[in-house]
Amino acid sequence: MAGYVLAEATDGYQVVFSLGELDAAFIDNEMLLADTANGNLYLEHKGVFAWLLPGQLGARSVRMLARLQVVQLRK
Repeated sequence: MAGYVLAEATDGYQVVFSLGELDAAFIDNEMLLADTANGNLYLEHKGVFAWLLPGQLGARSVRMLARLQVVQLRK
């Protein structure tokens, strides 16, 4: 659990998730990597992918997802 995931959007928006927030052993939902919404492809201005945490949409979601970086903290 000594790490985090940094999700970055093409417009510079960033969100950090602890590994515990993403581990199915600790939470009862999953992260979604989406390329469609309501059966339609994301529009160009929204980017190709979005990274979503169900139940925490909004500020914790990243549309126009460009990069996911997994970082291991030093012990």
